[in-house]
Amino acid sequence: MTKPHNILWTGGPILTMEEGPAPEAVLTSEGRIAAVGSLSALEAIAPSADRRDLQGRCLLPAFVDSHSHITALAATLDLCQLGAAGSFDDILSALKDFRHDRNIPSGGWVVGFGYDHNVLDERSHPTKEVLDRAFPDCPVLITHASGHMGVANSAALRAVGICAGTPDPSGGRIGRTSDGRTPSGYLEEAAFHAVSSAIPSPAPAEAVKNLKRAEEVYLSHGITLVQDGLTDQSRYTLLSGAGLTVDVIGYADMAGAPELAGRPGIGGYKIFLDGSPQGRTAWMLQPYAGSEDGYCGYPAHTDEAVTAFVAQALREGRQILAHCNGDAAAEQYLRCTARAAEETGLSPASIRPVMIHAQLLRPDQVHRLIKAAAPLPGAEITLEANPDVVTPENLAGFAAAGVTRISFGVQSADDAQLRRLGRTHTAAAAAQAFAWAREAGFREICGDIMLALPYYSIAEFDKTLALLQAGGCTHISAYLLKIEPGTAFGRNPPPGLPDADAAAEFYLYAVQRLAQEGYRQYEISNFACPGHEGRHNLLYWNCKDYWGIGPAAHSCLGSVRRFWPNDTAAFIAGTVQEQYEGPCNAEDYLIMQLRLCSGLNLTEYAARYGVRFDAGQMAFLRHCAASGYAVLDGDTLRLTPSGMIVQNAILEELI
Repeated sequence: MTKPHNILWTGGPILTMEEGPAPEAVLTSEGRIAAVGSLSALEAIAPSADRRDLQGRCLLPAFVDSHSHITALAATLDLCQLGAAGSFDDILSALKDFRHDRNIPSGGWVVGFGYDHNVLDERSHPTKEVLDRAFPDCPVLITHASGHMGVANSAALRAVGICAGTPDPSGGRIGRTSDGRTPSGYLEEAAFHAVSSAIPSPAPAEAVKNLKRAEEVYLSHGITLVQDGLTDQSRYTLLSGAGLTVDVIGYADMAGAPELAGRPGIGGYKIFLDGSPQGRTAWMLQPYAGSEDGYCGYPAHTDEAVTAFVAQALREGRQILAHCNGDAAAEQYLRCTARAAEETGLSPASIRPVMIHAQLLRPDQVHRLIKAAAPLPGAEITLEANPDVVTPENLAGFAAAGVTRISFGVQSADDAQLRRLGRTHTAAAAAQAFAWAREAGFREICGDIMLALPYYSIAEFDKTLALLQAGGCTHISAYLLKIEPGTAFGRNPPPGLPDADAAAEFYLYAVQRLAQEGYRQYEISNFACPGHEGRHNLLYWNCKDYWGIGPAAHSCLGSVRRFWPNDTAAFIAGTVQEQYEGPCNAEDYLIMQLRLCSGLNLTEYAARYGVRFDAGQMAFLRHCAASGYAVLDGDTLRLTPSGMIVQNAILEELI
């Protein structure tokens, strides 16, 4: 009989998700947890088990999904995937290939998922006419990446009876052509769901197969407790009979299937209050930029309906989750929750209501977060913003809330370049944002410059630098364009991109010009007037202790990195905990120190991590110094600007 492969895990915090003291060790057998307890007890059980030292890292049995839609993921897996589409033609090509591969006959539905109009060459949603060109004989529906909108062709609109005389449904919108009546094919929220619900459902066996494929996606990432963020009767039936390995917690669709509450596997209620900011269906307190007639998105429900939903949850003692993206939707949820509490005499805290997504925070909300953090006097508190999203009012509000430092993603002073990058601001808007920031009282003003852009020139850099100087920038970040796979530039690299040598020359010129204007380089891409360096940046690069508070904030305490999940509502509600990320090790320290112009102190490096460069590595460093890429000053190693460009190559020799 083959002896099982046993592993004994110890040497770090062990989370079991159970009450009581944490165990000292965990024994696994063939990849499954066999026992937990004291180290001595588990050694007695499996004396020949392999030992694994956690080295202070945290061990937990699995990850818990805080919010997702497993049935929605399953439904998309068998559709035409459009996430890589960069144009209307790409969408049509993918759909035609999909139809051919699936042998979909005339009259059969062709369904795609995942396009994003923000990255398409056309910068817009397709129309029914675009889809009709390739599919005159089939109903077609394509779903936006957000899941909140999509486009149907003429055949699909006819199939559900949408025509010029069809009114917009409550909580949705039918896109119209210039005559204001004829459907364009574009559909939002409830209007979109009316079409998607008409698509024939897969056979039960196929639906279960797709659900198991979705389960494998979760399991591949170590997630064993999964949410189904909006569960109706059909989804509940599917989940109940699929025989999944993962545990699934569904949240009953309060507007459509409240009868599911209390059934096995249902954790509470879910309501939708608005849509998606990417598609401009999120409900905002202020109009969207460039919108006509003060368009702010729209709510899914009236205040009366939302108050009734929350009151029902309170009376039943069930948790309620509300999808809120826009600040108006969030405000409605808070307002109606307070009213429901008054009506019922029950405390909302008793059911732990959750605000899902909550992508935008107003100054008053930021004020509450800063107050809760109780920062020391003089603490540096930074706000990152794009120039076209600020106003005199919100900048004044952020300054009054305690924000001390503001950073604008300007990138370029050339409007044509900004359009090429997909930026929504102009150089004039950036200048205006700087002026408002100064009026609001900000003394620490930062700006970003992106180098080596398409058709880049020295003149463009100088123009951008002049804009930032005139704006009162005390700190400038200047960095090279990096094209990531899967992005619009990654799929379709724009013409006019400089080669590596030209990009390096732009970087060296930027270093020289910034120094001439009084901006001292202190890190590979960061420059500041003396005394205006980013304190949080320096703490990070020096691997010193820093404490991050708030959604997505990162900390490093005692050389151990931790982070908070990116969930604003859950953070405010106190329903999430800081997560273990990993230790700050010798490799991290080396990388960070060589980013800094102050460089790496070899003696401190050895004392801190017990690492010394061998004779071959020291010979390599002396060669780098002789070639102008580094400076060896006693026991300090510093990279020159030329060395910063080839830092990765240098690190390969030292790690």
